[in-house]
Amino acid sequence: MQLIFDRICIQKPDSSQECFDPAAFARVPLSERIKCVLEKRISFFNQGLQLDSREALRNYREWSATLRS
Repeated sequence: MQLIFDRICIQKPDSSQECFDPAAFARVPLSERIKCVLEKRISFFNQGLQLDSREALRNYREWSATLRS
């Protein structure tokens, strides 16, 4: 299984953005990743095009499950 995105950006409270590749995003503490999702401060991109967050999260969840098996 392959990820459908190559960049994840998190909107910070000061309106700046921090972007990560998937490997760097995986190193962000889980609590912070969940908080960004719940607060809708996260965006997913593939080659500069923004993806539907629900689809990207579903893909990420399925991808991470394959790592654990």
